[in-house]
Amino acid sequence: MNNFLDFPWHVAPRKETETRPFRMPALLGLLLCAAGLLAIPGKAVAQVFPRGVFSLSNTDRIANDTVLNNPDVTAISIRHGWASLEPSEGVFDWTFLDSEVARAAAAGKQVMLRIGTQAAKPAWVTAAIRNAGGTFFTFDDNGVRTTIPVFWDPTFLEKKTAMITALGARFTNNPAVTIVVASFANCSSEDWCVPHTPPDIINWLAAGYTSEKMLDTGRTIIDATMAAFPNQYVTLAVGSNGEGHGTDLDPTEDYVARNAVLNARASWPGRLFVQKNTLKTCIPAPPGTDTPY
Repeated sequence: MNNFLDFPWHVAPRKETETRPFRMPALLGLLLCAAGLLAIPGKAVAQVFPRGVFSLSNTDRIANDTVLNNPDVTAISIRHGWASLEPSEGVFDWTFLDSEVARAAAAGKQVMLRIGTQAAKPAWVTAAIRNAGGTFFTFDDNGVRTTIPVFWDPTFLEKKTAMITALGARFTNNPAVTIVVASFANCSSEDWCVPHTPPDIINWLAAGYTSEKMLDTGRTIIDATMAAFPNQYVTLAVGSNGEGHGTDLDPTEDYVARNAVLNARASWPGRLFVQKNTLKTCIPAPPGTDTPY
C-alpha cells in the first residue's frame, strides 16, 4: 500500500458494502500514517491536523467499543450508504451519522465521513436518471454484470451535489469531523475505479466519454464538497484509467486523476488530500513520477 502524491496510507476493503466480523489485528492495518502525511504550507482551515490511526468501519455498521476505547486509535472512518441516508429525495435520516459522530466525539476521536454514492446510491436516483433520459454504462464487476449512470450524467450530479450540500449543512460545524471523502470516478465503491478493458473503452467512447467531461465532473463534485465543508479537509482516492499502453481512455493513464488534483489544489489550496488504495509488492519511491502513484 502506498500513497499517490501526498495522502497518507489507507487500507480499505475492495467492496464498500462488504461486511466482516471485527478482528482487532485488522485495526492496526487501517492507518493514516503520520509519516505519509505532509504538512501543507499556508493551510488555515481545521486546527487539528488529521494524522494517526484511523479505524475503518464497515458500511452502515457502528464502530466497535473496543476501537473507541483504544487510546492508540486517532479517528473513526464512518461509512454510510446514500440510500440509507436519503431514502427518498430530500428526506434525510440522520440517525446513524448523528449517533456515530457523537460516539466518536465522546471518545475523543476524530471522524472521517464517507458516503457510498455508487453501489449504495438510492433507487430513486437511478429512476430519476432514467426518467430524464440519462446515459448508463454496463460493465463486468468481478463476474457480475453491473450498470451505472455515466459519471458526468447531469441528473446524477445534481442529486449527488444536493446530498453533499445537505451533509455539509449538518456536519461542517462539528469539530469532531475533520475529513470528508469525495469521489467522482467510482464505478462501485468510493475508491477510484473506471473500467478500462478494451471492450469497456469502446463502450465508454460510445457513451460519450471524454477526458474533459471527467475533469468537469471532478470539478463539480470536489467544488461541492469543499463548499459544503469549509471547516474540513477533503480526500480523493485516485487511480488510473488505463494501463499506459497508448490505447487508453485518456492521453495518459493518470491524466484525469492528476489534472483533477491540480485543478482542485489551484481552487482550494491546502485542503485536498490524495489517497491511493492499492496493495502492491513493488511501489516506486515518492513522488512516483510518471506512474499512477
